[in-house]
Amino acid sequence: MRHGMAQAGEAESLFKRAVAIKEKQGADSQGLADPLLNLAAFYRKLGRPTAALPIYQRVIVLQEKHFGIEGQPLVATLEQCACALRMDRKPLDASKMEQRAALIERKAEPDFVPVMGGALPGQAIHKEQPPYPDAAKAARLSGTVFIKVMIDETGRVIDAKILCGADLLAVASREAALKWRFKPSTINGQPTKVKGILTFNFTLQ
Repeated sequence: MRHGMAQAGEAESLFKRAVAIKEKQGADSQGLADPLLNLAAFYRKLGRPTAALPIYQRVIVLQEKHFGIEGQPLVATLEQCACALRMDRKPLDASKMEQRAALIERKAEPDFVPVMGGALPGQAIHKEQPPYPDAAKAARLSGTVFIKVMIDETGRVIDAKILCGADLLAVASREAALKWRFKPSTINGQPTKVKGILTFNFTLQ
């Protein structure tokens, strides 16, 4: 346990050092976003969303300045921040972040329709629950995984992306998400593609 904590402390120092190096180029440097995002993701994976949230907010401000309030780089950052907010038990704030990300993404990809909140599972005609990985059980690992799925006009999942969650749990969740099937979605009677988020919970018995 002490060895693991020492490794985490060393990793944190390295991430902070990377941020400090970029900060020397200016507090508003565009290149500062990546090391900040790496540090925020590190805190989130450690189960410290409270430490990650102000970092995500800082990156959002940076990206708004460099790319505008509807810049595409904001989508991933907003989704990651939403994950941290859900981990921090702030679902309403998380939903607002997800809605903003979906609106930005919709403008760039108008052929996809976002499905917000928990509505997506209700449209499923086949659900696949991921197995609890043995390695995760051995490590006493539990938690929630968020997977963003892209669904074609027939209701088939054509892509699944891990938004957040412990690595050992996330891989199994992504594989399960790819096996889900949904009722075809339509707009004005025309079949349409859909994007949304699936949530998988792992609880040790």
